[in-house]
Amino acid sequence: MNKKYLIILSVSALLFMGAGCTRSQIQPQDVGKLQQPAQTQNQPGASQPASAPAEYAQTSAVTINNFAFSPDNMTVKAGTAVTWTNDDNVPHQIVADAADQPDLKSDILYTGQTYNYIFNKAGTFDYHCQIHPSMKATITVQ
Repeated sequence: MNKKYLIILSVSALLFMGAGCTRSQIQPQDVGKLQQPAQTQNQPGASQPASAPAEYAQTSAVTINNFAFSPDNMTVKAGTAVTWTNDDNVPHQIVADAADQPDLKSDILYTGQTYNYIFNKAGTFDYHCQIHPSMKATITVQ
């Protein structure tokens, strides 16, 4: 009976340890260690305050916070570098809506990480968060 009890206890312990290995919890202090900030081959342009009114956006900065892009609609001149910064406490990933824009796609951005993209041609570029598809925004390039 003692041997049977040890076998049941051993199997239960193994199952319990195995179940714990199937999910890993990311601790806040480890987030920066998981992935370096995503970068494209493009260098970011100078950013200006987002509130500056003008015919063209005076900013090249998009903030991600509270599951939203801010601004969610902006107009820039061709050649403008846009930098997205994840100020949210969850990861996000920027991707173009159109299949013909495969280069507008970031790695997963964790809190504090950035993604840079230079818009060299005119057009309307709709994008969203791959992880949270209800997050949508548009950049118009003139």
